[in-house]
Amino acid sequence: MKLQDDCGIWIDDHKMIAEKFISDYKQWLKSTHYNARVLPNLGLSKIISDLDNNKLIKLQNLEGVKTVLFSIYSNKTPRPDGFGAGFFKNY
Repeated sequence: MKLQDDCGIWIDDHKMIAEKFISDYKQWLKSTHYNARVLPNLGLSKIISDLDNNKLIKLQNLEGVKTVLFSIYSNKTPRPDGFGAGFFKNY
């Protein structure tokens, strides 16, 4: 089993192949939004309070996320990112 890296060099060491996959996926899945929780002021009136907004955007606990994820059928793709729920359940 071999994998060609970005420079065209063939990698045949299993550990190096695994590291290359991990590195590529981390780079591919990395967000380009450095501060995604702050929106520009568009001049729109506020509909919800800052307190309610903070509750909506706070990070959930891992168990809650896991419970919701595992409630989704594995072959469903809730977003058009190409990954079904089964991918996330497995990894």
